[in-house]
Formats: sequence, structure tokens, C-alpha cells
Amino acid sequence: MVADYTIRRCRTSDATELIALYRTTFTSIDGPENIDAAVEKFLDLIQEGAVICAFSEDKLLGFAGYNYVSRIPSSTVVGKTMEEVINQELFYARYPEARTYLWQSLAEIYSKQNNGKIEIVSFENEFTVNNWQVNSNDTYCLSIGITPEFQGNGLGRILVGEGERLARESGSLTLYVHCKGSSGSQELFQRVGFKPILLAGPWFEDGTFIVMMGKRL
Repeated sequence: MVADYTIRRCRTSDATELIALYRTTFTSIDGPENIDAAVEKFLDLIQEGAVICAFSEDKLLGFAGYNYVSRIPSSTVVGKTMEEVINQELFYARYPEARTYLWQSLAEIYSKQNNGKIEIVSFENEFTVNNWQVNSNDTYCLSIGITPEFQGNGLGRILVGEGERLARESGSLTLYVHCKGSSGSQELFQRVGFKPILLAGPWFEDGTFIVMMGKRL
């Protein structure tokens, strides 16, 4: 654990360090051809005050971006907010027989990967056995990144915990996230109480899956 650190909202003056860490963290996930557009969206989040960061003196240790689900445009479904996308995925998780559209969408995107085989898995928990709906003021974790030399020191847990605190203060009932399946990110969120809701893929360019997770606050 890093002995001395400060958690605060990121400022525009932090942008240079933040963007460098964002590129290090997400270029392999978003793809080199998409990272510049992703950085522009990340800059918008910084300007909105929606990114928190951890500093030790003047050294950036990590960051996490959060916003209301109703304020986030979907990066995968044009014209929809993240609130609408999550509600749709909750529906797919509860009713497997209704997954034809989701399956077709994934198959169209990744027909050349995995021999065109698509897998969609839902998990039985409070999100899928009850008719839980997303509220407009629920919070979504957009991104989280830790400086490589400080990974494994509990900073991810701290940044997620701070996001939970801010979400509760703003009236959110649930915190949602999408992350790579079977990854360190998924393990982090599960350790702090998030539950997997829907796993689908292959989704990312490297053939790995995406998992939607949630935590009631």
C-alpha cells in the first residue's frame, strides 16, 4: 500500500499526466486506431469534473472516471445512452429467449473471429432474478487506470471505494461497470462486491469477452 496519497477530483492542469496514463492503459483495449477518439472523450470527462485521481505528492498514481448513466452516450449503440444500454442488457440477462438481437449484433461485429461463434452467459443474482431497473441517477464507472509501478498496492480498491462514496452522495442506488471478462479488472470489482450480470463475446479486438457488473449501494 502507498503510505501517503491524496484522492481528489482531477483538474485540467492534470490532463497531460492523465492522458499519458490513459493511453498506456487503454490503447491495447480500444485499439490504436480508436484511442485518439477515446482520449477526446476522456478530456471531456476531466473538464466535467467526472474523473477522480490519486496523487502521492506530485506523482500521479491512478484515476477513475464516473458519471450518471443518463449522461453517458453509448459507445456501441448510436443514439442511446448508457442507461438504455444497461436496461437492455439486464433484459437480455433475465430472458435468454430474447437474446436474438444481441447475438446477431455480436455475430455481425465478430463474424471473422472465433469462427463466428458467439457466447452469451447470464448469472443468477439479485440483478437477474428481480425486475431491477436502472435509475437515471445511477452511476457508471467509465474507466480506471493505475500507474504500472503502483499496481497491486490496493489503489484500484481505493478508487472504486471513492467512486461508491460519491455515487451514494449523489443519490445513486447502483453502480455499474463493463470490463474485460476473466481479467484483473473483473477480479477487482468482484472483490469489492460487484456481481456479474451478463458476459458476451468475443467482444474486444483480442477476442476476449466483455462482462457487465453491478453493485447495489
